[in-house]
Amino acid sequence: MTQVHQEREPLSADEFRDAIGRFASGVTVITTMHDGHQFGATASAVSSLSLEPPMLLTCLSKESTTGQAIAVCGHFAVNILDDDHPDLAIHFASRADDKFDYVSATPGADGNPLLEGALATLECRVTETATGGTHWVFLAEVDHASARPGTPLAYFRGQFGRLHLEEDETAYRTIRSLILTRELGIDRSLDLDELSNELMIPRGAVYHALVKLASDRLVTRSESGFQVQAVTLEAVESALAARQTILVGLVARSIGNIDADQLDELRAKLREVTPATAEGELVPFQEWHQALIALQRSLLALGRSTVLTDAYAQADVAAMIAARAGGLRQTLEERWAHRANYEALVDALATGDFDAASDAIERIVDRTRKAAEAVFARRDRV
Repeated sequence: MTQVHQEREPLSADEFRDAIGRFASGVTVITTMHDGHQFGATASAVSSLSLEPPMLLTCLSKESTTGQAIAVCGHFAVNILDDDHPDLAIHFASRADDKFDYVSATPGADGNPLLEGALATLECRVTETATGGTHWVFLAEVDHASARPGTPLAYFRGQFGRLHLEEDETAYRTIRSLILTRELGIDRSLDLDELSNELMIPRGAVYHALVKLASDRLVTRSESGFQVQAVTLEAVESALAARQTILVGLVARSIGNIDADQLDELRAKLREVTPATAEGELVPFQEWHQALIALQRSLLALGRSTVLTDAYAQADVAAMIAARAGGLRQTLEERWAHRANYEALVDALATGDFDAASDAIERIVDRTRKAAEAVFARRDRV
């Protein structure tokens, strides 16, 4: 069979840009420090290369001052941006004289600027440099890396955006609630297709939710699949540790910047946390608990972060204890002591005393931990 070779027109830059623009990528800022000067450039051409040793590659234009600096100094950092920072991507893609004006960054091990708020940072050492057309191609070993929870900034067809992970989050919240309310019984095998059909949630979202629930110790994972796990004291303690970290971080972020209206709201919510009725009887637990939740929400609002608020809500200690043992039992004296610790926290926020606030949070967490231990001990004796 004779093959006919047709002459093709060379691919134009616009045609290539249009086609490759259909490939969604993450967004990074490549930074370096050379000869006492900081450099940075937005880049989406970043890819992992090897796990052993950990390596990645990145491409920068030969006309880029950042690329020129890296070619000489041989080190750089990759700052992976989260979806809250499209402004940083635009800023570092500009030709500003000093791109680090009004940008918070800390120096890494080699002096490379690590951007505050980055979803992840990777500090790299160039092992090989190649050229491809108009760009440098840097192959580098990763010496240091750090990451935090969040959602990456995406780049698609010339625009910045965010990944749609709402279905994953909906699946996680829904299945978690079913486990904590015991609607999904202990040791029940969780079939992906069955849950997907029952909850009307995509199968992939159900899978990712179960993986996350396994890390919460509410589900076990084996070669045969997933199973509901009985809530353990270890899982409760892990949730308490998460809540303590969130609260201390919130205090560090907001202390000294709390206005009078915010303090008034905190004190109003605190007054509603009343352990006893006017007749001296215990307030029903649900009423007491809801007042505490309202106070906690006001505290979390100080951080102005939905990420913190959501993470705190997911570490729902009361629901976890209720799922195992039917809930906490507190005496009137225990409730007043718990309220006193929250009052000390609000007072510390009012005076700007970080140490006192941290101590109050420690006492709140420790009291809840001891109450949980008592509940689990009673349950285990039954």
